[in-house]
Amino acid sequence: MVLLSLLALGMLSLASIELRRSGSSDARAKASANARMGLMMALDRLQSTAGDDRRVTGDASILDER
Repeated sequence: MVLLSLLALGMLSLASIELRRSGSSDARAKASANARMGLMMALDRLQSTAGDDRRVTGDASILDER
């Protein structure tokens, strides 16, 4: 009887560990998808702000006037 109780307790702990692990991988996949969507939205905003393809963007250091 004690052996069955220990076996049941071991199976229960393994199941809870697997549930936690699958929950964290789901959260990681959701975070990755959200980050990818944010990057696509930022790129869209940059492209619409910059205008047509004949323009070039850069930071102010390219205008280093001495």
